[in-house]
Amino acid sequence: MGLKVPDDLRAAIESSKDSSNATRWVVWGYEKNNKLKLVTTGSGDYREMCTSDVLCNDAELQYALTNSPDGVKCAFVEWTGCNVGGMKRSYILRNKGEIDKLIGYVHHRFSEEDMEKLKADFAAEKIYEGEGTIGAVKGWDPSIEEWRALWAETDPIKGWDPSSTWIYRWNPYGDLSFGSLPEKDKPKLKKLYGRASKVSDEIISKAMKKKIKQLSEATTDEELPELSEEEMVELARIVGMFNKIDLENDKPEPEKKEKIKPVEPPKPIQQAPEPEPEPEPEPEPEPEPEPEPEPEPEPEPEPEPEPGMPDPEAEEFPDGKTYFVYTTSLGCSTSVKSQVDQIKMILDIKSIPYEEVDLYLDGLAGGTRRKEMVAKSGSTVLPQIFINDQYLDGGFDEFMFRNELGTL
Repeated sequence: MGLKVPDDLRAAIESSKDSSNATRWVVWGYEKNNKLKLVTTGSGDYREMCTSDVLCNDAELQYALTNSPDGVKCAFVEWTGCNVGGMKRSYILRNKGEIDKLIGYVHHRFSEEDMEKLKADFAAEKIYEGEGTIGAVKGWDPSIEEWRALWAETDPIKGWDPSSTWIYRWNPYGDLSFGSLPEKDKPKLKKLYGRASKVSDEIISKAMKKKIKQLSEATTDEELPELSEEEMVELARIVGMFNKIDLENDKPEPEKKEKIKPVEPPKPIQQAPEPEPEPEPEPEPEPEPEPEPEPEPEPEPEPEPEPGMPDPEAEEFPDGKTYFVYTTSLGCSTSVKSQVDQIKMILDIKSIPYEEVDLYLDGLAGGTRRKEMVAKSGSTVLPQIFINDQYLDGGFDEFMFRNELGTL
């Protein structure tokens, strides 16, 4: 029942989000109701993409990703042609969770069926026009003294919190798996070694650089290096330094101040005569005390059900079915949050009891719920759904399938 994504489309999406190559945008659509297809890619800006021959076809339901010229920002487009029928329009909601998972984190989202309006949406952001500038090197290049200062500023003993960096939120215990890494952080992982390799061995040891290189080149969980909890803190500290550099580079240049002309002293202002004091108002009479309210009669106790009669509350859910939705409030990707919101909305509409299990809060309390979840499902991918004590194999897709069949 899952949405089929061809390999050439996956590769094109990854290429469009990788700032090291010339691909600026990718457009795709539907070959069948459950299968996507690659339409085309391009190296120009959004104006090359937003034409009736490429993306903005009145008879097509299509999607697109495009980068800003510097490769920093990314925008997603959901295009619904004005002549697309109702059945095809339903694909948008049906496949929303899987499309979000496919594209990962994006900075801007547009949903349009008018080409000129879509162009105006892009133009309003003022960052998606012009030729690519990928490869330009600008900004602050720290000296060894500045590296030492940065390293001291990101010291957990002095109060710095390693959980403020994305790499530590991946897994603070060093038990890494790609399934726990949000899509928006994967491009950062690829660039991490390139940045770390330029730092002095005094700040980042050769052993840690080797592990960072393994992280950047890994494609499966087996290729990920083993990291202790102390090494995860060190790695988060390294990322914390890069975060400070990025903040420094993003600071706007100070505006040049105009020379201030000397101002002549103001002429003395003649003071007006002081007004005569107003007479003090007479004190208002004190209000009479209100009578104390009579005590309300005690409510009569509810009659106990007669023997043999069913409990009305127990009949509301005769099968005792409760859903448990496992997610996290920290480091959660956009696609996971979207899926959890859809699950909760459907359960609320159908008045089905459920409990949302926050694994971040659970981790602060010892992580017992997370251990139970992994033991029952054998997976750490979120969200996970349990019906009472039984794991719902298939997760979000199976949940949505059962909802369509009315068998929740």
